[in-house]
Amino acid sequence: MLGIATSVIFISKSYTAVSKLFEKRSGDEIYLALFGKQDNHCVNVLDYQDQTVPKIDFAIWLHFETCPEECHRILKEFEYDRTEIYVNALSKETLKENNIPWWNLSHLGDTIIKYDYTIIEGKNIRTLWISADSTEVYCRDIYD
Repeated sequence: MLGIATSVIFISKSYTAVSKLFEKRSGDEIYLALFGKQDNHCVNVLDYQDQTVPKIDFAIWLHFETCPEECHRILKEFEYDRTEIYVNALSKETLKENNIPWWNLSHLGDTIIKYDYTIIEGKNIRTLWISADSTEVYCRDIYD
């Protein structure tokens, strides 16, 4: 009986711990995990898709509105590679991600500033596509 009771307790605790790992986070929780606490309280997360299971879900996808000050704070965290790109030069595949219906970089305007940074070589790559006025951002954070 003691063995059965111990097994039940162990399985219950294990199930609770594993289920917590797979709880869905809100867009604000994802933002906080990626960029830390915002200084200006001007972020409005519009859309997101979390990376629930690494290797299967290869990235976090996030779309948010912000203010230039918060955008500047985010960009100070790492030394991003900066590229200015024009929407009309991008392919349809680049503008939209097939598996994410709300992902559409053309919403950022004619000119997009793209920032790339490899946080952990071969494991964690962050790409930000930011509107020219720094008020709207699409983020893809790949963690493998």
